[in-house]
Amino acid sequence: MERLLTRDLRPGDLMLQVNSGTVASRLIEWAQRLAHQLDSQVVHGAVMFDNNFMVEALGHGIQASDLRVQNAAYGYLVYRPRREDLAKRAAKCAKAMFEINQSHKNLSYPLPHKMAGSLSANGGAAPGAD
Repeated sequence: MERLLTRDLRPGDLMLQVNSGTVASRLIEWAQRLAHQLDSQVVHGAVMFDNNFMVEALGHGIQASDLRVQNAAYGYLVYRPRREDLAKRAAKCAKAMFEINQSHKNLSYPLPHKMAGSLSANGGAAPGAD
């Protein structure tokens, strides 16, 4: 597996955070195993919108995180779209979601919602979770 540095990342890269051993990561891994997901090492995902910042959904909403500072201690699997036009669109969409969240400040979702989605057998939201 090729090791990438932050400078190697591109807009549109999909960032899959691997289990870091924190309590939150272990809880997510446990819930994934309970739901019979095949790879319980991936505990979080994000999309790069430029070479340093990724957009991720957290309990308080959508945020942009600088990989050089805020997420420097985490390990990621990186998936790069083969088509550059799709990567650029993914980056543009991620940035738009971040900007919408910043302007509205009301797009947060509660922890039980996230847990229900993680525990759902089909990987989507649990029935009745809006």
